[in-house]
Amino acid sequence: MKTGKDWEEIEKYLEGKLSVNETNMFETKLQADSELLQLLLAHKKMNVSLNAYGERVRLKQKLEQIHQDTFAEMPQNQQNKLKIFWIQHYKTMAVAASVSLLVAISTILYINFQKVQIRQSANFKALRKDMDRIKRSQSALINNLNTPKKEEIAPANYIGTGFALTNDGYFITSLHVIKDADSVFIQNQNAQTFKAVTVFRNEQSDIAILKVVSSNFEAYKTLPYSFTDKSGNIGEHVFTLGFPREDMVYGEGALSAASGFEGDTVSYQISIPVNPGNSGGPLLDDKGNIIGLISGKQTETEGAAFAVKSQSIISIIQELAKDSLEEGFKLNKKNNLAGLSRVNQIKVLKDYIVTIKVYNQE
Repeated sequence: MKTGKDWEEIEKYLEGKLSVNETNMFETKLQADSELLQLLLAHKKMNVSLNAYGERVRLKQKLEQIHQDTFAEMPQNQQNKLKIFWIQHYKTMAVAASVSLLVAISTILYINFQKVQIRQSANFKALRKDMDRIKRSQSALINNLNTPKKEEIAPANYIGTGFALTNDGYFITSLHVIKDADSVFIQNQNAQTFKAVTVFRNEQSDIAILKVVSSNFEAYKTLPYSFTDKSGNIGEHVFTLGFPREDMVYGEGALSAASGFEGDTVSYQISIPVNPGNSGGPLLDDKGNIIGLISGKQTETEGAAFAVKSQSIISIIQELAKDSLEEGFKLNKKNNLAGLSRVNQIKVLKDYIVTIKVYNQE
């Protein structure tokens, strides 16, 4: 729950009363706190609505005053006509003046009850992290991305997770992460950022394949993991890595069900806590095999998340015509993680799991 200090900072930020240093600190805080970001956006929308309502009230008052002043100077026959018109249309004008008040009230309700983007049902939450509309401009970012500098990069509109599909620059993520994007970039653990383009998308399975097009991208020697074509077992121990925050976050749990949301047979249900930003991350078994791709969670059940099965991913890739991509590619079949401890598995994996940064032109 947010404190009075948080609300005071939001007010000062929107009113432009923070110093440059305070503004930078507050924007850094917004990047790490999605709840605070959502409250700021909703509060800004509410302020706009309230201001609009105030303007309409003042306009209505002016109209009434003009009516009274004009009415007093009119001949009796014109006064009668104006009375009839006013009686017929006053309610319509009052309703118009009240619309903004209803919008303001709806916005207040939004703060408390509409904090998630909905896909298919009110119980399913897609895990794309929304960093929209209050950050630095996209143009400033793109101008700086042509050089591999490790300086601070402007925040994206949306953030998700992805991982290497091949060693030569193809990556996979959730489709809802990059859907409707104007520009997509991937960022690795060394803070290097590369431009990518979408080369394949599948709405039904909610997956997208990206290809890096930056010339300074260096191909991996090989991938340390493989995609399993076997079905997972309920109770099997699994783990994931992703970016619900700037640093990579590890999560572990078990396969809870052989089907996903509302019985979706292309997905698993898993008992791993996931948050916005986790979408597109890998789901792995104890041996380090890729068994799925994180897609979303059930809002009314704590710890109930979903992942697209690796068999679905393999099937989609196998069905791609060879001319669908500029160059054909094969999934790695050798797993080098099986004999490693979990800590050492993660040390290897972190170089192949990336942040997906999405930019929309304002």
